Amino acid sequence: MDHSFATYDFASPRKIASWDPTSESELGPSNFIRSAAWAPDGSSLLTVGEDRTVRLFDLPSDIVSSSLDLLPFKPSLVLPQQAAIYSSLWYPSASKAIEGSFCFLLAVDGSPIKLIDGLTGKTRGSYPLIDHQERFVAPHCMAFNTSATKLYCGFQNAIEVFDLSRPGDAGERLHTSPSKKTKSGQKGIISSLDFSPDGSGLYAAGSFSRSIHLYDEAATHRRVCALKGVEGAGVTKVKFHPYDPSIVLASSRRSTQLFQAWDIRQPKQPLGSASPSSLPSDSTFSSSVVGSIDETDGKSSNQRMLFDLDLWGRYLVTGDQNGNVSFFDASSSTALTGSLSPGFILPSIAQDVIPSVSLHPYLPILSIVSGSRHLPPSLPSPSSSCSALSSSDTDSSSSDSDSESELDPETEQKRKRVDKISPIHRTARPRDPSVQLWSFLPVPSSQVAIEPTPSSAPVHAHLDVLESNTEYESKHRAEDTLETEHLPEPTIKLISESEFESNIESSQSEIGRSTNSTFPPDHPSLER
Repeated sequence: MDHSFATYDFASPRKIASWDPTSESELGPSNFIRSAAWAPDGSSLLTVGEDRTVRLFDLPSDIVSSSLDLLPFKPSLVLPQQAAIYSSLWYPSASKAIEGSFCFLLAVDGSPIKLIDGLTGKTRGSYPLIDHQERFVAPHCMAFNTSATKLYCGFQNAIEVFDLSRPGDAGERLHTSPSKKTKSGQKGIISSLDFSPDGSGLYAAGSFSRSIHLYDEAATHRRVCALKGVEGAGVTKVKFHPYDPSIVLASSRRSTQLFQAWDIRQPKQPLGSASPSSLPSDSTFSSSVVGSIDETDGKSSNQRMLFDLDLWGRYLVTGDQNGNVSFFDASSSTALTGSLSPGFILPSIAQDVIPSVSLHPYLPILSIVSGSRHLPPSLPSPSSSCSALSSSDTDSSSSDSDSESELDPETEQKRKRVDKISPIHRTARPRDPSVQLWSFLPVPSSQVAIEPTPSSAPVHAHLDVLESNTEYESKHRAEDTLETEHLPEPTIKLISESEFESNIESSQSEIGRSTNSTFPPDHPSLER
């Protein structure tokens, strides 16, 4: 596959494939997909369902077809699990073209973290995360360090670090807070982790207790700083900008913001943010995806909302509570400053929440999943049940959810006070679970997938916000190295595409030298 810039044609987006999660699930109409992520080589889409099932979808072979008919799109691998799935993660260099590398990690409640072969579905290794009561704990998030030699796992008040070359061995535990009684450190469940792409060892950790702290792997995991002004009731995703390591982006549940951005050199306040109210209300389509922006309370759900950045840091894409998908310009710190508005919108492409979007790494293809839990009318009113809802990772209370019930008493008390002041207001919406693929490849002029409504301001009027691919390539890719004026630290540098690919190759070589064997390990059972 050509690892070059994906050129997006925003003039004619079209849905090219779709799959109904209720069609092949024991949960029936209650099933939906929580998250989806493309493999690093772009060959497969990994999804995690409400029905405790992992599914892999192959990229359709006729992806560049000019036909407007939907392409066949069904799971190529289905892996039911015995308990709730807390998190999943692709191996950084997973590729069907590299023997033994196509695998992913899966964290299932009550089991060790499993390394699963993406072709056969067999478990190749395990990494046991055990609590003080000798129980297996499933981490709420996982991340590889930049050399892909260590696996970082977030859970209650701690981060566990595993040596990837030693499956079955216990990891090193890093306590983010000295104890439950102390107010210092980072408290609560560590819900998201991400490493700076510059190889400095700097990493960000977000928590369900509404905090984002930066740590330094190279300095024995010393806490560097905390980012202030985090909105919402808990961080659901934190991510470094792929080309500017001074920029950190994050989304939160029950937040009035779709996402927030920080410059880590000025951590006391966010650099910028985007709220649902920033979406143009006059953006409508006259085709089969007709719909205007329906602005509702951004705090209406505890569901994880996961944005995505393209591989080159040009676009940030996110869904929202009302079935809209928005593209934001993320090409520079200036573009992420202040109150942000999208440069392009796919409005009302689903009648339900869109919790997760994923940009294909090398093609202008976007995967979108929609769906949420729908509480029966017989349940108590929102005001009486908001306390229960606030302790769940999704928009209802369930044993299958990523529970946050073990929050320290002080944080839990604060959460209850917030709930009394600002109860959850649920809005009635139809069930609309789906997995969709949207293409931004050019189509012949005789075939128009979507046309803007003439009487309203078209979505395309906002395209000037997004930098064109030609401008972006001339600014970034033509340079041997990027400008270093925005370095957060003297030891941090921005890297070009060629340097990035070189680092990946050297990391893979380093893994081979350190283990004297092929990684990932060929490990047939959960026990070492």
